[in-house]
Amino acid sequence: MATRGSFEFVEEKIRSQAKGTEFGKDFEWLCKWYLENAPQYRGKFRKVYLWNDWPDRWGADCGVDLIAETHSGDLWAIQSKAVSEDHTLTKREIDSFLAESSRKQIKYRLLIASTDKVGKNARRTIDQQEKQASLLLRGDLLTADLVWPDKVGGKAPKP
Repeated sequence: MATRGSFEFVEEKIRSQAKGTEFGKDFEWLCKWYLENAPQYRGKFRKVYLWNDWPDRWGADCGVDLIAETHSGDLWAIQSKAVSEDHTLTKREIDSFLAESSRKQIKYRLLIASTDKVGKNARRTIDQQEKQASLLLRGDLLTADLVWPDKVGGKAPKP
């Protein structure tokens, strides 16, 4: 069993409790929590929104799962990919995110995934975007310098 306070612990817990596609929504919340708490992002954003909570959303979720607003007002579009650890992300899986997030008001794009595997065509497509897009993968989540919450909607346990 994974250590309490680790990414593996909360991931294992929410995967085991999820029904149907709930893990995807839970992972979106976990990505929001990460962006608000990880040392490299904490304080960078005025606000991080789940897509359905963002007041300026342009429609249904078509690939953008979160929006983060920096203190200077720049908007980041974020997709969270809740897949198995051994899954390889394909170009087809990221195309709608890249298309939806290419809008003028979006300054930066970030794809967060629960795998480290990104297919050759997917990586090439991300790398060749006119508007910058980057990856935050499983290894980054596993090695993040923070104590993860025990559950979705929870706070990190005291060290």
